[in-house]
Amino acid sequence: MEEDKLKIYLNTINKMIKTGNPKYMSYISKQYMTNMKTNPVICEAIGDMLFKEVTRNEKSPYAIFLHDNGSVCLDAISDVSKITNIANFVAQIKELSKYDVDFSTVTPDDLIMEGDEILAELEKELERDDLTKQDIEDVENKAGTALAKVGIIAAIGGTIGAAARGVFAKITSSLSSLKKQKEIVPENQEELKVQKNNAQITASRLSFDEVCPKVDVDEEKVIASMSAKTNDKELNKKKNTDTYGDGDPDGDDMSL
Repeated sequence: MEEDKLKIYLNTINKMIKTGNPKYMSYISKQYMTNMKTNPVICEAIGDMLFKEVTRNEKSPYAIFLHDNGSVCLDAISDVSKITNIANFVAQIKELSKYDVDFSTVTPDDLIMEGDEILAELEKELERDDLTKQDIEDVENKAGTALAKVGIIAAIGGTIGAAARGVFAKITSSLSSLKKQKEIVPENQEELKVQKNNAQITASRLSFDEVCPKVDVDEEKVIASMSAKTNDKELNKKKNTDTYGDGDPDGDDMSL
């Protein structure tokens, strides 16, 4: 880039940053990421501009882009450069600005993270029937991190704060369910398998006993009873058979 054009370019970026308007944050972050490898001088200049703006205005949302020591936070700039819903991001920044939020303590993750996605992951874990204590501890750790992020926004007022408090409450409720479940689940997968196998065996045995209960049978009586019924049937058949074809079976079974 020619020197004159470079000066105009950097001057324009400087003016954007000095306005403190969050609507330029996405553009600034993309310019930084674009020039990071090809034009490190531009990145260095942008970093100096950000530092001067945040030093001048401690409440500037551009503080998100800096570490506590004033150096550029590459992760934050990278995250903001990837935001697709810029309008929503800017709206959140402006909403937070109403409550004197210290943007140096807020990360882009706090602003662009989706509480619903975190809840969906928690609910999916709660639906599993093969959770061990270690699994639950891992989920609890993830949820704890989510609560820390949501808590930053939940602590303020406005629509963003209200939404964050709702997410905070739901995650807390899910965590409570996990803790109760943790009290009854096994320590590891092997113990879980043993429990499942024992349960299946028990259920199988119960089902067989219920469907086919054991009964003591007097075989001789049953056979005698069946023979008697068979003889009665044969006798009735003979009595009702019209042996001579005269239309009257009566007496046809008598021996002459």
